[in-house]
Amino acid sequence: WVCSGSTPVSPICGSPGWTGVVCSEGTVSRLNLANKKLAGTLPSSFGNLQELTVLQIGSNCFSSSIPSSFGSLTNLVTASMFTNKFIGQMPSTLGDLHSLIFIAVNANSFSGTLPTSLGSLSLLKVFSAPKNGIVGSIPSSFGSLTNMVTLSLDRNSLTGTIPSQLGFLLSTRTLALENNGLGGLIPSSLCDLNAGVISLLPMDSPPSDPLVYPTCLSPTGMPTGIPTPSPT
Repeated sequence: WVCSGSTPVSPICGSPGWTGVVCSEGTVSRLNLANKKLAGTLPSSFGNLQELTVLQIGSNCFSSSIPSSFGSLTNLVTASMFTNKFIGQMPSTLGDLHSLIFIAVNANSFSGTLPTSLGSLSLLKVFSAPKNGIVGSIPSSFGSLTNMVTLSLDRNSLTGTIPSQLGFLLSTRTLALENNGLGGLIPSSLCDLNAGVISLLPMDSPPSDPLVYPTCLSPTGMPTGIPTPSPT
């Protein structure tokens, strides 16, 4: 893929440099390429940018899967990859990005399950992945993300029950799980989260396993064990 419609002839960190590429001490440290009408794939060689701290490639037309070599970007702090056409399952190597604080992959075409390895990202504050095709259950390992402020998994195809471990996310201000196929008893551990943090309705839970709300989360004050109807 190219920047500004042509292939630069200067070295990537030389003068005048590449549009949207920021270097530090001769190595690429930031890619600010959002909304540049870029297309194509992320090659496995992308993992060679090991000093990269900020990746901003949102609102483009990238259409590949994320290569497993992405896990080599161990200095990455921000990954903004929303509104592209990324496909496939997120690689488990994302769990190697221990400097990561912010990742936004919303409005893509990711499929498969959420990597349980993401639960090892102790610094992560924002994980935004709505409007994809993610399936399976929410990993219980996400309960280890105790610095999480925003966890948005809405508008996917997640199933199963909500893990009680999400009640450990006491720093969370937004927990968006609506419009999935989640069902069963909502754990009372979520009552420990900040008031107003949870977005659960409408959930479209399966008829065979409807959501059951604990009293603390029922907007109508209905007793525990009685499903709360969707608002009209």
